[in-house]
Amino acid sequence: MPIYLRVTMALSAVVTAVCAVVLTVAVLSGNATVRLEQLRTFDRMELSHKVFDQLHEQHPDTGITGWSGGEDSAPCPGHIAIKEGVTFTCTFIDDGRERKVRVYIKDTDSGDLEVGPPSP
Repeated sequence: MPIYLRVTMALSAVVTAVCAVVLTVAVLSGNATVRLEQLRTFDRMELSHKVFDQLHEQHPDTGITGWSGGEDSAPCPGHIAIKEGVTFTCTFIDDGRERKVRVYIKDTDSGDLEVGPPSP
């Protein structure tokens, strides 16, 4: 085996060993922090009801009366992350035409929403 391959392999082994030692020392000394955050999401039906209720509270003259059917026809998407700053759109049907509503998540902890007016 040529000398440059031996040197390269030896250096790779040394670098790997040094990294392993540094990582081990950091973990054992408590200087390495691993933070796992559980991602909460809205259930599609729950979210659709919440948006519909807030839509009528904040914009009572919308004319949107709800939706028919079950989860497959729910106006809001499913599995939206409950995280501040996330925006998404719900699509309600009003007299046969689509009315889109833009929704903004205001708070990660409470899941408070800001619901915009429906599209004309």
